[in-house]
Amino acid sequence: MEILPLGDSALIVRARENFDDAPDEALNAVLEVQRCLEKAQLPSVIELASAYTTVAIFFDPMRAIAAGAKPNEVFDWLAERIRNVISNANEVRGDQIETSFVEIPVCYDAEFALDLEEIAQHAGLGAQQVVDLYCASQYRVHCIGFTPGFP
Repeated sequence: MEILPLGDSALIVRARENFDDAPDEALNAVLEVQRCLEKAQLPSVIELASAYTTVAIFFDPMRAIAAGAKPNEVFDWLAERIRNVISNANEVRGDQIETSFVEIPVCYDAEFALDLEEIAQHAGLGAQQVVDLYCASQYRVHCIGFTPGFP
């Protein structure tokens, strides 16, 4: 685990080095770090934001100082607390990471499923078989986001 500064009021905890070789393990590691930090409710932490291999921790330096950090050692003060939380959690481990299923409705009417027939032909299946296969699958979401201008 690596902890790096991100400006003057945030830091990054790198839970895994690589995402591509084991995406589910990377996601589990990131979720575990985030869960531990949420439970710990460290003083001065404002927000946590997870990504593929990291968790960003946004904090208020003035709250950290009020909680005991020296003004020129806020990063080290918070990093030490984060390391302690995560190492203690690694020793205790046991409770499962909470997940949930979200069912997303999809309309396969010809008006909306413009490429359904093409996909079915390409796969050598009927349109209903493509729909059945798609609906039978479960997909694990690793990130949610947006791109400006993307509908």
